Amino acid sequence: MARDTVDYVVLDTVADDLESIDNILHRTNHEEFGWRKLRDGRSFTREELVAALLRLIRDDLVEACAYSEADRALVGMGSRVLPSGDWDALWFRITPHGRISHGSWEPPHDLAK
Repeated sequence: MARDTVDYVVLDTVADDLESIDNILHRTNHEEFGWRKLRDGRSFTREELVAALLRLIRDDLVEACAYSEADRALVGMGSRVLPSGDWDALWFRITPHGRISHGSWEPPHDLAK
C-alpha cells in the first residue's frame, strides 16, 4: 500500500520509543533528522501529524497510549483504537505491523539521518 511520506516520517519518529505529539512535531521539524528536506525545507504542521497518526492507528501501524492511574503507567489503548479528547495527553508507539512497514521503507538517499 502506498503511503504519504508524512506517514513514514511519523512512523520513523516513533520507531525507537514512545513519543508525544509535541515530541513528534519537534523531531520531524528538527534540522538534525533532515525530514524537512522532503518538503523543500517546509515544516510539518501539527494538523498533518495528527492526520498521519490517525491513518497509522487505523492501519494498525501505531498504537495510542494513555496514562492509567490504576496502573501508574502508560498503557496501550488497543489495536486500531482511534483516540478522542486531548491529544497532548497521549503517547504513541510503533506496533509489530508498523515495524514491518518501517523496515521496508527506503527514504531518499540524500537525507541526512
